[in-house]
Amino acid sequence: MNNLMCYELVLGLVLISLFSSVSADVSCYICGGCNDAFEVSKAQTASGCKSCKKFKEWGDYSSTIIRTCDLSTIGDGCSDEIAGIDSQTCYCRTDFCNSAQNMYLSRVVGLVGLIITVFL
Repeated sequence: MNNLMCYELVLGLVLISLFSSVSADVSCYICGGCNDAFEVSKAQTASGCKSCKKFKEWGDYSSTIIRTCDLSTIGDGCSDEIAGIDSQTCYCRTDFCNSAQNMYLSRVVGLVGLIITVFL
């Protein structure tokens, strides 16, 4: 195999691992009314979850953020505005993935770093 085929194989395997639907149990942060940037050391945790969830609702003067454990396997991703309410609900399936302000930024940064490494 030439080097290009090896790089393509490695990239393909990494992409599959980043975005695959794994149903293994994960651990999540649990808090109600916590801030977007919260103190991890003060948060409760739950194990045996199938997905982690972060719900954020905001209005003119306040916002509410809830981090929970979900017992159903839900694909990674976010949905915005439910029934006309300014909100965002995100699900993810890696340990403590519901801690970040932007739950998917770390995956994007990792993928970009990998691509740069492979092709340089």
